[in-house]
Amino acid sequence: MEGTGLSGALVKLQAQFVDWLIGRSLRKHFRAVYVRFAAPEVVDSPPSLRFPPLREGNREAGQVPPLREGNREVGQAPPLREGNQEAGQAPPLREGNREGRDEGVRPLREGNRAGSGETPLREGNREGRTRSVPPAGRGNLEEGVRIGGLSELGCPVILFANHHYWWDGYLGYWLIRAWGRSMVVWMEAYRRFPPFEALGALPFPPDDPQVRARTVRRTVQILRTEPAALLLFPEGVLHGDTERLLPFQRSLHWLACRVPQATLLPLAIHIEPSYHQYPRAFLSVGAPFQSASTDETAWLAEAAGAVETLLRQTRADARAALTDDEHAAQGFQVLLQGTRSIHERF
Repeated sequence: MEGTGLSGALVKLQAQFVDWLIGRSLRKHFRAVYVRFAAPEVVDSPPSLRFPPLREGNREAGQVPPLREGNREVGQAPPLREGNQEAGQAPPLREGNREGRDEGVRPLREGNRAGSGETPLREGNREGRTRSVPPAGRGNLEEGVRIGGLSELGCPVILFANHHYWWDGYLGYWLIRAWGRSMVVWMEAYRRFPPFEALGALPFPPDDPQVRARTVRRTVQILRTEPAALLLFPEGVLHGDTERLLPFQRSLHWLACRVPQATLLPLAIHIEPSYHQYPRAFLSVGAPFQSASTDETAWLAEAAGAVETLLRQTRADARAALTDDEHAAQGFQVLLQGTRSIHERF
């Protein structure tokens, strides 16, 4: 953490705490968080891995076993969160520490197998990472799914999204977290929440242009030297008119010109309050954005149009489906499982 004099151990501790806080808040206030990618390409995996069934008991030929199931039949993979390993069974998912493998993925809040002395999860410091980013957490995203330029480890990413909800930063962080990338986000309220710097927040106070300029220079430096992901809200302000976007400010175009190697990905964020006791959040990542326009205003208008089109489709699909299976048929995967409605629990 720059300029604070904090030790690396304390920075990691802060990162773990803020990560826990964000995850707890999302699970408490949402039924689920879903994510969909434009034209996913499954690598070295059967087609059924693209949209695995969600908590279903039926297992047809070639299907991936459902999450959190307790029964283990012949040939089935063990469930998540199971710690016991019987003879002949594969270790549980996201334990990931089979002998001879170097996946570096550890379970959420699991931690120390007896006698192993392994660090609990959320340490997440794989070899080669630039920051203490925790591994991907609860959900059914598969590592075999590559999303456009994200398959290139050295490629920085700029996610530009609509800004209609208070939860936008938390949701964007959880998506970047699932990709295993370090995040950069500009934060106006940084002075009130300095521990968020451990997860990539940089100060962006509206009343201090010098600090904002320093943050922009630091962002360019990070994107040029690290495979980080910048979460950017080009509208520049949180607003409640969910049916439209405000004109994009010039920061997105400015960054794209100075970091041409970055992949620009439109991100639509929609929160659907109907059908369930708790709202559902939907994230749709579009195809990499490119424009041949040389005029800044026209370029920004095209970028805003990409997000608006994506948002309109995401909103329509969210309102047309009710169950996890119906969302899976639309291409959504569970990024985070939250609190189910009371009628589902009883």
